[in-house]
Amino acid sequence: MVGLAAVAQYFQVKTAFPKDDGKRQLSAQEKMNRKMAFIGPLLTIFIFVRLPAAVSLYWVVASLFSIIQQEIIQKRIKNVSVGTIH
Repeated sequence: MVGLAAVAQYFQVKTAFPKDDGKRQLSAQEKMNRKMAFIGPLLTIFIFVRLPAAVSLYWVVASLFSIIQQEIIQKRIKNVSVGTIH
């Protein structure tokens, strides 16, 4: 369960990042944020291994809902034209 929580958290963070097309130079802050995408799940493993499995289950469910929510938001942003509100 702990590993699943870490994997879910990793994908949650990855969906929040804008797509990197490789054409522009990343700022120092963006580079640090991308490193934190790996450090966060490692910390999750370290912390959750000592906690009851229910906490990990809660983290997995919350991460999955967050991933779904982010995907819905990204699709709506793509579909909305500039200057129109639905």
